[in-house]
Amino acid sequence: MIYTEPPASRKMAEMNRAYLELYYSGEYQALLKKKKLAGLIKEKRLSDILKILKGRLIKKKLVNRPHDASGEIKKDFGQIEAERYTWETDRLPSVVVYTCIVNGYDDLEEPGYINPAIDYVIFTDMEVRQDSIWKKRDISDYEQLKNRKPVEINRYVKLHPQEFFAEYDVSIYIDGTIMLLADMMPVALNLGKKYFGVHRHAFRDCIYMEAEGVIYSKRADSGITRKQMKEYHENGYPEHAGLYENTILVRRHNQADCIRLMEAWWDEYMKYPTRDQISLPYVMWKCRIVEKDIYILGNSIEKNYRFRRKTEHRK
Repeated sequence: MIYTEPPASRKMAEMNRAYLELYYSGEYQALLKKKKLAGLIKEKRLSDILKILKGRLIKKKLVNRPHDASGEIKKDFGQIEAERYTWETDRLPSVVVYTCIVNGYDDLEEPGYINPAIDYVIFTDMEVRQDSIWKKRDISDYEQLKNRKPVEINRYVKLHPQEFFAEYDVSIYIDGTIMLLADMMPVALNLGKKYFGVHRHAFRDCIYMEAEGVIYSKRADSGITRKQMKEYHENGYPEHAGLYENTILVRRHNQADCIRLMEAWWDEYMKYPTRDQISLPYVMWKCRIVEKDIYILGNSIEKNYRFRRKTEHRK
């Protein structure tokens, strides 16, 4: 089956590519940092200034990806993909794009381009506009989501598409910070015969380095994170064995291998409820899944012109 991407989608992708190149250019990022620092100096917020300077030193220490060795996003966005995509059967896959926003943590963004052949679903406890493309699924309707914390609800929905979307061939999960700027059908088609797709982490290739960053930024319990890293090290998990950014996941979620990976990932997350970025590479290693077995969407979400990531959560 051959699929031709609509011109309107390609135009949106080109426009977003131009925006991302500008926004993540070294010159513009340096200007933003200078402006922020100048504002703090003017307001005499010395503790915040010291925190920023310390953070920059920590960031440089925890950056080791060769294509981002300077700590900045390089201008290697590449060209927009070919217009035509091939799928293995005589029909296109049924595709669902979904997200989960609980307790008003993020704002719900309408896609910049809507493919009428794709369904868009949100799991939430908030009101969704009647004219929204997103079809609401109330989290209170699901027994498996009851009596869970908001972050746990999100992770459950994120890692169990097979429970919610058995009627679809491919699911594309996006975090609440992700905006869709172009057609998602090419993303599903590029999965090919593989069952799992994800972006590489832009700055690191090591869960131990990631754990240091998580502890410094206080994004997870430091005691649990250290215990987790100690166990992984004792079990023989190597350094620099890969790291992925899990804000966008593409899956043939009904395949047995995908279900096994997601269930193992969920079990590991429940054992160590820190950051799912830390546990995924370890679970892949235990399941003997190497990077060539999965679909890499790119080296950085910030470079993928089909998406745009908001820099802050609503809360």
